[in-house]
Amino acid sequence: VDYLWWGTPDSKKYLDKIEEWANGKGISNIVAGFSTSGSNIANYKNSAFTGAFAIGAMATNQTQVNGFYNWWVNNSITEGNVGSRLDDRPYFQNTLRVMYALVASGNFWNPYSSGSGPVTPPPASVVTVSLVNPANNASFVQGSPVNIEASASSTQGATIVDVEFIVDGVTAFSDKTAPFTYSTSALSEGTHTIAVKANDSNGKTASTSNITITITKPIVNSVVSANITSPLNGSVFSQGKPVDITVAASSTNGATILSVDFMIDGILAFKDNSSPFSYSTSSLTVGNHTITVKATDSNGKTAESAPVQISVTPVVVSSDVSVQLNKPANGSNYIQGSLVELGASASSTGGATITNVSFIIDGKEVFSDVSSPFEYSVSNLSVGAHSIMVKATDSNGKSASTSPVNINITTNTIPTSTENVTIPKPSAVPMVDGIVDDVWNKVETLNISKEIIPSITGPADLSGNYKTMWDNNYIYVLVNVTDDIKINDSGNEYFRDDAVELFFDIGNDKSSTYGSNDIQYTFRWNDKTVYAGPAGRSSTNVEFQMVGTSTGYTLEVKIPWSTIQGTPAGDQLLGFDVQINDDDNGGDRDSKLAWAAPSDDAWQNPSLLGIAKLGNTVTGLEEENFLSDIKIFPNPFSNYITIEGLNQFEFNITDMSGKIVHSGTSVGTINTSFETGLYYLILKKPAGIKPIKIVKMD
Repeated sequence: VDYLWWGTPDSKKYLDKIEEWANGKGISNIVAGFSTSGSNIANYKNSAFTGAFAIGAMATNQTQVNGFYNWWVNNSITEGNVGSRLDDRPYFQNTLRVMYALVASGNFWNPYSSGSGPVTPPPASVVTVSLVNPANNASFVQGSPVNIEASASSTQGATIVDVEFIVDGVTAFSDKTAPFTYSTSALSEGTHTIAVKANDSNGKTASTSNITITITKPIVNSVVSANITSPLNGSVFSQGKPVDITVAASSTNGATILSVDFMIDGILAFKDNSSPFSYSTSSLTVGNHTITVKATDSNGKTAESAPVQISVTPVVVSSDVSVQLNKPANGSNYIQGSLVELGASASSTGGATITNVSFIIDGKEVFSDVSSPFEYSVSNLSVGAHSIMVKATDSNGKSASTSPVNINITTNTIPTSTENVTIPKPSAVPMVDGIVDDVWNKVETLNISKEIIPSITGPADLSGNYKTMWDNNYIYVLVNVTDDIKINDSGNEYFRDDAVELFFDIGNDKSSTYGSNDIQYTFRWNDKTVYAGPAGRSSTNVEFQMVGTSTGYTLEVKIPWSTIQGTPAGDQLLGFDVQINDDDNGGDRDSKLAWAAPSDDAWQNPSLLGIAKLGNTVTGLEEENFLSDIKIFPNPFSNYITIEGLNQFEFNITDMSGKIVHSGTSVGTINTSFETGLYYLILKKPAGIKPIKIVKMD
């Protein structure tokens, strides 16, 4: 109706959108209610909806008007259509239907008309607006005010309600009273657009086109200074040593230094964009060099320093080479054809590096190793004595050689172990937890004291002992290791680190090569893995605990007989050994001790193992017979045994048959000179002390 009376353009725009939607949906599909998304919320029709769309179409085109109107008229929604839910029964549908009919026929009352005929709408207002200041392409210094001024007016008695000041497309300010002005000094450096828009009391608007202004950086007069503070003019440097260049640079009038260019011999070597300004180089060639710097500030002003002259002289390098042959040990014996492993360590001073290590056998260089670890293996040495030495050379051409190490190659087996032990079979067995149970106190302690890889600096560096026992299912081993430095850093080469090695030769056949009944287990410090060798040997159900102590570590192991393919029985013999590795500084191991083997070849020659006999009962040292205030140590012993707790005592030492081999009176220490083996120490006083079993070692 608004459109029919006044022809308002905005009414036409609205009706076009609505009728386009209705036409797309189909007037016959218009129901009594829709959601804002356009979906039906009713399942019946009435004139309140269909009539409105039919009459609204009068603002569109005639064809659509006819279509909408005819459907509405020809599908009169009367009481006769209630069954199909075409429902005009309620009064408001019929009321609206009458009003729609009056509009459609041109008979709807127009209260603004005094008679018949078209109505002349009141004239609309027209808004005029212009941008008075600034001028297009005006320029301003950053931080100075930009004053914007506009003029605006409207017709037909309408008034200007506000003027919007639009900077870079965004309304920055709205002024509601004349004169219409806005001022800002916050515009950034660069170009900006300005426009204004006026709004009158009739809702009419008008806008100006954009003008462009430019904001420029303030022009500040600044003075730059730049000076090289280091090195001093005339400084001398050795080739390869760093030349550290430092600069003091500043500017005036609030300007800041943005960068410093470091020029060496007229060529840009480095640009530093942040304070403190510095540069270091160690690549200058021998000769004279000129250094200058150029500083640039935030105003683009620059200054160059005075030149500094320096000299670079050739380097005179002095170095000392040290080299050591770590293996084999001097006096080692090998069977002809067996592998002889050679290993060396080398270093140099004065920044020099080792370039190669030569392995020399019998005065002839056989191999040169250019990278650490320096190693070589040979298995074709002839029967007889051989000397081995190594020579290391560093990057300065300096060299050093070791003294010869002598080894022997024989067609016979190398010396075998003379060690033997009877392994007790206790009535109770220990819990494998790294804690020494009472049952271990009744078991003999054996020292691991044969140095098969030198060099050990003392007991704190590396020493140890072990105990062992068995039952029908397992063999148990307890190892106490004294080691002041514990290392695990060699990855898969576990034997190079601190570790305990256990060796078994089931049946004690003393073969010189590993067979199916021979096996080696390695337990590395700080490692949960059981390493079995040779390849393919089983470690199934082997249990162990390794516990660190203040002086080293304790290893407790339980190994199933089924895993090492043994069938235990009293008086049965097996080859056996306990060995401990020591690594004090990373890399290869530094030393090694064994209980039985005379050389570090048990890993490939099980004939070197000691002999273990499976006993029938616990046969540990009878320390339970000692008085609480008497101590006897060491036991086993080599040259002497000490008695503490007695001021003076008489004693006899007998062999296992009861024959006296030594006797006398002592105040604490008994020196011995008899053969190795098992003996009884008999103290004549005080009463009640039974004979004490002692073990004499080499």
